[in-house]
Amino acid sequence: MRDKGLKKILETISVEKTTANLADNRVYVMKVNKLKKFNEFRFTILTEDVFEWYLSDKKDTIVGFFEYKQRPVLVFGEMLNKFFIDSKDRKSFDFLNVIYKAPDKKPGLNVIEEPPSSFEPIIWIYHEKNNKIKFFENGRVSLLQ
Repeated sequence: MRDKGLKKILETISVEKTTANLADNRVYVMKVNKLKKFNEFRFTILTEDVFEWYLSDKKDTIVGFFEYKQRPVLVFGEMLNKFFIDSKDRKSFDFLNVIYKAPDKKPGLNVIEEPPSSFEPIIWIYHEKNNKIKFFENGRVSLLQ
């Protein structure tokens, strides 16, 4: 990632969202939208155990990744060369490999027992124009389609 402003955003939302149960299995998610007048960045933090449920009905695909504090940041949307370097690195993430639990089996690694009753993560939205990134809003808005 080329832009230090995006790392600063990750640091900010990480502090706001950090709890003991998130520390070891957090996944940062970034959606990049190139709009007519500015670029938009949407961020959230999910945990590995709910990630596959969150993605289950989404059409967006991962266009890249990088690491922040030894945790993955998955990038969806548009890859803007202004902000990212295409390193040609490839990586597999175990938490993206969903295994559905048979009723008579015990839960194991990457097993989904049942969907959460409701899941709407907080999304932080930032706008970038003329090389300046500014906070726009946060709340329960859409991240991925």
